[in-house]
Amino acid sequence: MIRVAIVEDDTASARELDSYLKRLLLENNLSHDTVFFSTADKFLSIFRKGDFDIVFMDIDMPGTNGMDAARKLRKSDMDAILIFVTNLSQYALESYDVQAFNFMVKPINYDDFAMKMGRVIANIKSSSNNKILISYKKNGCINEKIALISNIRYVEIRDHTLIWHLADGDYSGLRGESMKSLDAKLDNCGFAMCDQSFLVNIKYITSVNKEEVHIGNDIIKISRRKRQEFLSKVAKQLAGTVGSD
Repeated sequence: MIRVAIVEDDTASARELDSYLKRLLLENNLSHDTVFFSTADKFLSIFRKGDFDIVFMDIDMPGTNGMDAARKLRKSDMDAILIFVTNLSQYALESYDVQAFNFMVKPINYDDFAMKMGRVIANIKSSSNNKILISYKKNGCINEKIALISNIRYVEIRDHTLIWHLADGDYSGLRGESMKSLDAKLDNCGFAMCDQSFLVNIKYITSVNKEEVHIGNDIIKISRRKRQEFLSKVAKQLAGTVGSD
């Protein structure tokens, strides 16, 4: 599922934009979840890197304007697809400074929207294999996050619950998820199990010996059962030969 933020102070414009997006994604067999923000300040107050795949941003809003908000967004997240939708065409050139993917001038009809979103859809489809959907609990609520596989440091299972250790923080998954199925899903992505309860992204290993593996300040024991397979896979990865015969 594609996570979308629409930062727009005009409710009618925001709803119209979301309806266009829903129609376009359905035509491409994609689904999405939209969070609406009536000001850039509300968006910035909750935003964390990786929260959204696409951010639609108006420019002329109360408080922080969209261009300044985009600059703040880019200080922490260079991966989100940023699209300006505004009636202020004079900002078009400035949008390149914040790596905006597109700049749409209101009013916009569906055909124009679909045409300008063509590259976005192609980009999402081509990168979908590099991402994974994580369901996690926060403040008693179930949330979803699309994470880059490359940002997963390691995953552990504790009390039948996956704990995701990502580059931007830790997330407690939902009870009942399987480490075995996750290992299969991340096969050939540079991961290895050092224990039946730990799946490690090899690129984040800072040191390793026969007994334990270090990922930054985190130390994980290597089980006897997994030792030979794990160390062999680590050696191949470091030699750049993972997946080769």
